Amino acid sequence: HIGYSYFSNEGNSYSSNVLVDDSEILSMLSRYVPREMLESLADNLQRVLTEIIGDAYTGYFGVDMMIYEECGAYKIDVCTEVNLRMTMGVLAWIWNKRFMASGVKGILSVTYGSDGIDCNQIVEAGKLVSGTQYLVPPGQQFSITVNTI
Repeated sequence: HIGYSYFSNEGNSYSSNVLVDDSEILSMLSRYVPREMLESLADNLQRVLTEIIGDAYTGYFGVDMMIYEECGAYKIDVCTEVNLRMTMGVLAWIWNKRFMASGVKGILSVTYGSDGIDCNQIVEAGKLVSGTQYLVPPGQQFSITVNTI
């Protein structure tokens, strides 16, 4: 277990990840379910998936989960999907650790269509402080960007 991600969908398609540290993601999620439950779930999933997958796969993978409301109570769908590959959640977690300045929050998003270039980017010591970072060249059929908030 390397960390947590907090993502959004538009319809059935991935749209974005919040770029904040794990403790803030756990705080956001613990508004709905107890933090201890989330931490225990991560430990148990790691154990169970190690038993199931064993040595058949090496590398990053993601387990998509969902918090939902049922009969007035919030619950966790603990395994909506398992992706045995690099996921946008893993990418967002790594990007946040490696390329966001300390204390800076952001959004990693995928949008379809091309948008203009943000020329107000500030990078210090290889870390994004403010502005927009393009992860694919502008002008493509889609954009993957990191925007500070």
